[in-house]
Amino acid sequence: MVEKIQKRLTEEGISFSDVSEYGNGKVDIVIEWGDWKHDHLYCDVIMKELGYELATETELETDGSDCYSAIRSYSPKN
Repeated sequence: MVEKIQKRLTEEGISFSDVSEYGNGKVDIVIEWGDWKHDHLYCDVIMKELGYELATETELETDGSDCYSAIRSYSPKN
């Protein structure tokens, strides 16, 4: 599934640096200095289409602008 997610994020121009999948079906995506709307929120839309929902977001870096870095953690939709 990681390869499918990476391919889709790349096709859509999302500025991610890592996608990790865990045994429980959880997926973490690291978005580096992505715009809140065009990268972070759009990533949620893409993941929803792939059958996931946002579980948590952990901010890594921010400078007060519309761009920030974060780990977005997704769980499979039931």
